[in-house]
Amino acid sequence: MTFPVPPPFMWACTTCVLLHHQVVASATAGVESVQPELDLSAHIVLDHPADVPPPHTDGCAICRGYARYPDPVTVSRLWAEHRTREHYLPPKMARQM
Repeated sequence: MTFPVPPPFMWACTTCVLLHHQVVASATAGVESVQPELDLSAHIVLDHPADVPPPHTDGCAICRGYARYPDPVTVSRLWAEHRTREHYLPPKMARQM
């Protein structure tokens, strides 16, 4: 599995580097836990909000589902966490949750 090179803002943040290492180590070891991914996504949303990508407009079923939610404020953090995954996961994995 090939992971994308994280963007510069992640390399400049010690927490991002450590959490990214956990994501890669977990996936490489075949650990079936998404907790490292969730931790990194939450960190990016909370500590680097300007670096959260915009909603996917290329047919992403998850973004489409979030966009239809009647109360966007309720899902805004989850939706943002979904979008941050493209910073550190292969595209096919990033769109799974």
